[in-house]
Formats: sequence, C-alpha cells, structure tokens
Amino acid sequence: MKKTILGLFTLSAILFSCKKDSGGDNNNTTTSYMSLTAGQTRTYETTDNIAMSASSNTSTSTNRDTSINARTYHVFSNSDGSSGYFNVTGNDYYSFTSLPSLSNLQLELLYLKANLNVNGSWTQNTNVTVPGLPFPLAVTITNTIEEKGISRTTGTMSHTDVIKVRTGISVAGLPASALSTNIQSYYAPRYGLVESSAVIGLNYSGITDSVNTRTLLKAANF
Repeated sequence: MKKTILGLFTLSAILFSCKKDSGGDNNNTTTSYMSLTAGQTRTYETTDNIAMSASSNTSTSTNRDTSINARTYHVFSNSDGSSGYFNVTGNDYYSFTSLPSLSNLQLELLYLKANLNVNGSWTQNTNVTVPGLPFPLAVTITNTIEEKGISRTTGTMSHTDVIKVRTGISVAGLPASALSTNIQSYYAPRYGLVESSAVIGLNYSGITDSVNTRTLLKAANF
C-alpha cells in the first residue's frame, strides 16, 4: 500500500495540476513548451537514488490524436509499452494518464501554466481511492513557478528559457510532519519536461517509506 501511495505522490511531482491559480499572468507567450510533431523522440533516464539503479524510456510522437473530455490529445508511444497523451491549449499544457494500481484512476492534468509570473501558483484538490484503505485520500497539490528564463544542462543537452516548477503535497488528516516533499520540475521550449527530482518521505502510523528519484532528458532527435 505504501508504495502505491508514494507512487501517486511521485506522479504528482511531475504532472499534477489545477483549477485555481494566483500570482498574475505575464503577456501570453509565443514560446511552445511541448512540441507535438510526429516522429520526434525524447529519451529519458530515471535514477533511483535509494535502490541505486537507473532505467531509460523513449517517448515517440505518433501521427495520431484522440479526444478525451472534449479536448484533443496527441498520442505518444513509449518504449516501456505505455502511451502518453498531451494537449496544448494556449499557455496551458495538459496530460492525461490512467493508474491501474489505483482502481484505474484517470487524471486529466494541467501540469504547466507557462504565462504565470514567478511565484504564481495553482492547486488541485482530488480524492484518491487506494487499495487497502477504507477511505479515500483527500490530496492537495500546489505548484509554484519558482524561476523563469533560466538555463539547464541535462547530459549533453543545453536548454535556455527554462521554467522551474516546485510542487508541494499535503493529505487531509495527515500531520504535516508525517509527509516531507522536495519536488522540482524543469520545462524547456519544444522539449517539455527536461528534468525532475522527487525526494519524498512518509512516516505515519507505522508506515515508513521514501522516494528519491531524478529524471533527465538525455537525448532527442530534434
């Protein structure tokens, strides 16, 4: 059960989104933070700093779209056998995912608001049913634009005009001291996510566990 919960938190670190925001908008940016061109590939390497292991996954943009909740999502095929779904609407960047381990929970996520100023934030409140728990978890995720216009190097790739997003997570009924999070994501023009890290600790009612991962964009064919 604890792995399922922390798996949700790790996903939240990268993707979770909002219906409410604060901090004001910049002028609408013409910079695209997610290219959807068919045939483009992105290869990511994820390091588990606890297990001291690493894995890679290549995401390939297909020539297919699909309609989900009245939005048109572009389909990506991943080398691990899964699919990814992304939508760009103005300055808002959405992802759709399904979690079989959480009763096929489906999440339509606004993971980046590219025109928010630094310190602008957005939150989502969602109830999540976890197998083994008699009640749903009321989870709140808060994303904040921490930096804009910065540079970032991932492997041999250099990126400019990068946006850094910091994510915080809380669970209703869970003491703040029981859950620690240090979650950061970096988004670059065209490539989307180029780096993320998630250091998460859970210590509550006899359940102790931790996550410490880092994901880097190591290669792309564009």
